[in-house]
Amino acid sequence: MGRHFPRGRTDAGELAVHRGFVRQFTRSCEPAAKSDLEARSRLTP
Repeated sequence: MGRHFPRGRTDAGELAVHRGFVRQFTRSCEPAAKSDLEARSRLTP
């Protein structure tokens, strides 16, 4: 019942690809998330 990867792929390789994706996604979203939090923290009259 083990996982079957295409030739040459391993759990470690899959994890490295996933971590790279998450790192890039985080970099892309950080500025938008920061300005969203700043906008939400402002008091509205």
